[in-house]
Amino acid sequence: MVHGSSLPCRRLLNAAIASTALSSLGACAQQSPSAAEVLAQRQEIEVLKREVDDLRRRYAELAAATAGLDAIRGAGVTSAAGPGAATVAPVVIAAPGVPFPSPDLRGGQAGSAQQNKERAEAVVGAEAVASPDFASLLTPAGTLIVDPTVEYSLSTSNSLIYRGVEIVPGIQIGLVEASKVERSSLTGSIGGRLGLTPRWEAEVRVPYTYRHDRFEDQGPRQQVNVIRTRTLDGSDIGDVDFGLRYQINGGNNGWPVLIAGLKITAPTGTGPYDVDRDDDGVVQGIATGSGGWIYEGTVSAIYPSDPAVLFASVGYAYSPPYDVDKSFGQTRVGEVDLGDSINLSLGMGFAINNDLSFTLGYKHNFVFETETELDGETVSTDSAQIGASMLGFSYRFNDRVSANTSLELGVTEDAPDVRALLRIPVSLQVW
Repeated sequence: MVHGSSLPCRRLLNAAIASTALSSLGACAQQSPSAAEVLAQRQEIEVLKREVDDLRRRYAELAAATAGLDAIRGAGVTSAAGPGAATVAPVVIAAPGVPFPSPDLRGGQAGSAQQNKERAEAVVGAEAVASPDFASLLTPAGTLIVDPTVEYSLSTSNSLIYRGVEIVPGIQIGLVEASKVERSSLTGSIGGRLGLTPRWEAEVRVPYTYRHDRFEDQGPRQQVNVIRTRTLDGSDIGDVDFGLRYQINGGNNGWPVLIAGLKITAPTGTGPYDVDRDDDGVVQGIATGSGGWIYEGTVSAIYPSDPAVLFASVGYAYSPPYDVDKSFGQTRVGEVDLGDSINLSLGMGFAINNDLSFTLGYKHNFVFETETELDGETVSTDSAQIGASMLGFSYRFNDRVSANTSLELGVTEDAPDVRALLRIPVSLQVW
């Protein structure tokens, strides 16, 4: 984002300040300026101040845009000017809190209005000549972002089964059975993003997951309520994913920045039909992967709306059927189709300052039915609606390291109750 060019911009601006100061010192031996010259200088300085204020506003907008982009990536938010932030050209921004240089008219002439204008144009033009008019929000070319991540997820579900007769509403005669399932997981992963060009970036992520599942059944047994509890624990590598992103445009002429992405998830984790089962087909282990390949395409839009940035993304994930061809107890499992999904996310990013930013958003996945061939017959599950609200914060420690946190709260029955994530991206210059 902006951090890649903010240091050169500050050096250029400091050079402009020094140039103006030297002009003021050198002018002490000259005669005092006329009233018309002083007025022209002040008017020109006010124009330049307004231009710098506008550039600062664009700086904040692009900072928030990068926070929104990282929320779209699905891994929280990125610091306003931290590792992996976008590079912007030809924007030149003064450091926050540093006033634009102004002449000391009490000491004599600080240079003519034309001279001040030429110096300012030289500062802004130096960066403009070096880069095309394109604002890249992806990882800067030649930069590698090493992205260690820790994620916690908790999901619970409750069901109540009644077997009997309802005489009138509220009065029931019969048996009631209740069950509760609680699934928690802790995943540590190491990821990397490499900027290939200003328009292209590549990404890979390798996760390792620990899961703990707890099942409780409460129901009548010999006319006495009994709670039966069963737990499962396990850990293994998860599904590794690879991705490419391409920035379609620079967001000029009122258009949002458009980014296309492709992600491939490989079935490297333990699939649901790879775990051990007893003679009745009841699972005795934990799955850490989906069991099949997944191909996902996305299109994202990021639009500055001062003082925030709006972002939205839509995607489609395709999972081709795969053949299990295994027997569990007396049941033979053949072809399995995990079901495709449609993904939508939208929200807002806001850069509080150069180091701190936050995002608010919502994401929703519609998962089609899963079809499984059992003893030659196809059995389908219900479709799922997975919706969650998102809140993320990011803080930049320096030009290389930042900390990003995000929290998702499930708002639909099929969604996990909570998902918390912490990332510490570190920026390395490869070339």
